[in-house]
Amino acid sequence: MSLDDKICEEKFVSSYNRCEDGHYSVALPFKMDPILLGDSWEIAHLRKMFLSIFVHPEDRKYQRFLWRESQDQPIQCYEMVKVVFGSKPSPFLAQRVLAQLAMDSKDKFPNGSSEVEQFYMDDYLGSFLEPGTAVNIVQEMISMFKESGFTICKFATNSKEVANEIPSSLQITNNVEWDHNEAYLKVLGIQWNPPEDYFSFKVSIDNDKCTKRNILSITARIFDVLGFVSPFIITLKLLIKELWCMKLDWDEEPPSTIQNRWSSIVSEMPILNTLRIPRHLGIKTSSSVSLISFCDASERALGACVYIQVTSPDGSISANLICAKSKVAPVKYVTIPRLELCAALLLAKLLHTVQTIIEKKYPIEKILCFTDSTVSLSWILSASFKWNTFVSNRVSKIQDFTDKDSWYHVAGTQNPADVLSRGLSPGELLASKLYLEGPSWLLTPIHEWNLTRNNAETVSTTEEIKKSLVYVTSKESNVLLEMATRMSSWRKLIRAVVIVLKFGRILSKGPITVQDLEIAELKLIKALQEVVFKPTIESLVKGKESPDNKLKKLKPFVDDGLLRCGGRLTNAKHLDYEHIHPVILPKNHHIVNLLIDHTHAKNLHTGPYLLTAILRRKYWIVGAKDIIRNRIRKCNICFKTNPKPVVPRMGDLPSHRVAETKAFYHTGVDYAGPFYVTWTKRRGVRPIKAYLCLFVCMATKALHLELASDLTTTTFLAALRRFISRRGQVKNLYMDSGSNFIGLSNTMGELY
Repeated sequence: MSLDDKICEEKFVSSYNRCEDGHYSVALPFKMDPILLGDSWEIAHLRKMFLSIFVHPEDRKYQRFLWRESQDQPIQCYEMVKVVFGSKPSPFLAQRVLAQLAMDSKDKFPNGSSEVEQFYMDDYLGSFLEPGTAVNIVQEMISMFKESGFTICKFATNSKEVANEIPSSLQITNNVEWDHNEAYLKVLGIQWNPPEDYFSFKVSIDNDKCTKRNILSITARIFDVLGFVSPFIITLKLLIKELWCMKLDWDEEPPSTIQNRWSSIVSEMPILNTLRIPRHLGIKTSSSVSLISFCDASERALGACVYIQVTSPDGSISANLICAKSKVAPVKYVTIPRLELCAALLLAKLLHTVQTIIEKKYPIEKILCFTDSTVSLSWILSASFKWNTFVSNRVSKIQDFTDKDSWYHVAGTQNPADVLSRGLSPGELLASKLYLEGPSWLLTPIHEWNLTRNNAETVSTTEEIKKSLVYVTSKESNVLLEMATRMSSWRKLIRAVVIVLKFGRILSKGPITVQDLEIAELKLIKALQEVVFKPTIESLVKGKESPDNKLKKLKPFVDDGLLRCGGRLTNAKHLDYEHIHPVILPKNHHIVNLLIDHTHAKNLHTGPYLLTAILRRKYWIVGAKDIIRNRIRKCNICFKTNPKPVVPRMGDLPSHRVAETKAFYHTGVDYAGPFYVTWTKRRGVRPIKAYLCLFVCMATKALHLELASDLTTTTFLAALRRFISRRGQVKNLYMDSGSNFIGLSNTMGELY
């Protein structure tokens, strides 16, 4: 029981009371979450169930509303004294009142009170083996509800003996629908014919247009809660899947091939109206009940169905379909054995639900599960921990819902679930006796069946066996490298190495000197190289090439136990030996990170390029560019002091740039070039320089070009005259301080 249920239960127990006339008065509990309700089929109904329950006087203030009969009358405040439809706590209160009524009437009406559990909201459904038992319980229920202020009515039954004992005023009459001289009631959207006691379907298509929206709408209208027509429903679902994979719009017409298939399906849909499914499973007094279930899968879909085998005391055997369920296979590719295992899980869940319901009334003698997949059967019969995660999880759930000893193999031709995985048309569904009635051997005793299981050892299931991974590590213990992992500074690390070496009498006792620090650094680097570059060092010592292709390009060699870079600077006599042949260091190691951080801080937090150059005077770090940038990026000081560029604010554009004027009214001028031009095509003519004089409109950015032979004032004045002759008068002419422009200014000043 959840916390909300406990709160509502405590509220109800502490506040409910029963009036003198038998009505119940309850308080209104408040729930944070809404109650999700479904629907239930019925053979009896509680009339005005909510309005038969009074609300506690202290809680009626929560059901106040304003009302007036006409506009002329004043508005008045009313209170609802009964539980109203639409209020969130109403469903809970109604169900809780029925439970309390059953407890209060347990002694007076023992049979009627026990049937309260069969109510779903205000609908009741019950089944009995003997008519006398049904009459007795119905009479007790009528009396019990009448004393508490309820009216149970709308009784419907398939037994004439029971119907004769129920008052006609309490029987259902108006809600019976007549179609082709057949009377039926709606049971969870399925037609139920009480006199003949069978289920049927009524399929009508208003719009047969082939679009994804319409196909989905028609599929959703076929409400088949027990899965009787699942082989046909899966055909429609597979058609919708194809449209979805084509990425068609909701109202877009699909290709002609799908339209033809849809037309064929629509033409056969009325055949479903002739389908008849017996409601009674054949259970009688002293009958033995067994559940037989099947599952199957294909690349397109998977399905499961459950049958009941009833053996009467006289030895006669009957078998009926209880329910079925199908699912579309996922779009992503899944192997057939895995899909078969998913179908087995679907069957296990469906069978568990059916078993739980039937066991409340009748004991089940035997439960058998069949699959035509030898691979999935071998998985189910084995321990779940042997397989990979996908198989292991599903096998574990299957073994939780069912007993693994109840699983057997069946031939594919005798598996009725095969049609659920492939789909059938309405005509094929009505003709499929294997699905509607089950295999013929269901009508024979179980001990005569040839039950077989495959041998798990002969089935190839190695692909799904969980691989046992054994991690073997070969790690040479080195006290210097282990100590380095606990250091956060290069300086502290080197001094700690000196102390260790002095303790081991490798270095002489006394204060730490510069020579001690250099020896400690070499010892630390040797220890690092012996672990990281061990194969390379061993190959080079034996006179072979480096097995590492990345190091082979560096021409490495071993010098006094150190792996150094050969390089191409052997003839650079002005450089130090360590600069010509730097020590090779790995890319990702804590010691290298400490060295980079130390050099970076020592050189005033320099940038990556200079830091790389400084380090390569002594060390060659493999992949230095990336690791150095990464370490600088993690430097807090560099991050805090990283200057951000200041972008100056742009000034407003001058008026001549935004004014609405004619083209070239405000003009800017400049030169482009020089360009070499040949004036004539003659032998021996040399190209001479020429320039382009550019006139740009300041408002429209229009461009006018004039050819100038030189940069003199006279030539520019001639180009300006040609420009004005073509473009008209110019008010302002903007130019730089070129000598020809200054000469033009002086010339114009003398003239004007």
